[in-house]
Amino acid sequence: MTLETPVFTAHQVEAVMASGGKNQGVRVSFPPKPLAAPMSRMFVTDVLQQWHLPDVVQDADAVVTELVSNAAAASAAAGTDVTVGLRVEQGSLFIEVGDQTETLPVLRYPTLEDPRGWGLFLVASMSQRWGTRQQIGGKIIWSELACA
Repeated sequence: MTLETPVFTAHQVEAVMASGGKNQGVRVSFPPKPLAAPMSRMFVTDVLQQWHLPDVVQDADAVVTELVSNAAAASAAAGTDVTVGLRVEQGSLFIEVGDQTETLPVLRYPTLEDPRGWGLFLVASMSQRWGTRQQIGGKIIWSELACA
């Protein structure tokens, strides 16, 4: 499902979630535009509220914002969508952000003087685990967050 508007109605969230519960997960696509990050953040918030996981919303929003911002920037030139997937498995929330570029991210350890390079560092710091996996025509970056 591709969403073009930055506002999610209860019907849109229910329609996406009808394809799978929190164990099966949900996945949506966003155009690689500046609004992709706030749109994905709103989607994550809505889904986690529906799944009764309010305690993980703040961390999940921060992680998805960083990952989607990077994926949208990488995908903008080609105009290919960014995907966001969520699933709960054995007490963990898995966030997966995919794009159709093959360049893998590199975790940097920025200093206080570095204006850039903090995004993946933040994701790594907030996650129990994180990683990447290549797939045909692109990659997925994932983060695991503890949830009740």
